[in-house]
Amino acid sequence: MNQLTQKDLRAFHACARHCDRAVIILKGKKRVRWMTEPARRCVAEFFGDLPQQANRLPAPLERWIEQRSLARRNNGPAFRSSTAIERNGEELVVRLVTDKQEGIQLVRLEKQRRALSARSLEGLGLTQRETEVLFCVAQGKTNTETGGILGLSRFTVRKHLEHIYQKLGVQTRTAAAALAYGESRKPGIGELPSNLA
Repeated sequence: MNQLTQKDLRAFHACARHCDRAVIILKGKKRVRWMTEPARRCVAEFFGDLPQQANRLPAPLERWIEQRSLARRNNGPAFRSSTAIERNGEELVVRLVTDKQEGIQLVRLEKQRRALSARSLEGLGLTQRETEVLFCVAQGKTNTETGGILGLSRFTVRKHLEHIYQKLGVQTRTAAAALAYGESRKPGIGELPSNLA
């Protein structure tokens, strides 16, 4: 692969202007060579506005890339790494691809909705066991299947569901599952993972 020239960058920029992907190209000492508009929006949403110097990434993202660059020194010419940042009920997956020979790094950003998890249901005011039962029910499990997973009888699961319905103010398992999915999509207090803090 030949070195990326200004002409190449202009051609790439012209093609990618219509790209809906969030991509950043870094060159040299982690300087931003090019960034798509979706990438700018992702960076602003998860890290705040870009630094005054337009060719720099936000400090936490820059530190993570630097850590990954140090980790790749003993690897081959190409290196891939990824991490996920959770904020406001969404997850930003950051993928880094490094071409050691060319000194170019490609950063791909992808927003994803936070998946339903038992932990995401903790704000509903249920007991731990009720939360586990609701999590199974929201995944479409029957009372028998839920009981098998949690080590309960189907009758005990039914009793837990009665309490869940009462606490949530619903009357059916479908309504309870819908509430569970709604809760999992609420904005939470998203912290940067320790490797990005």
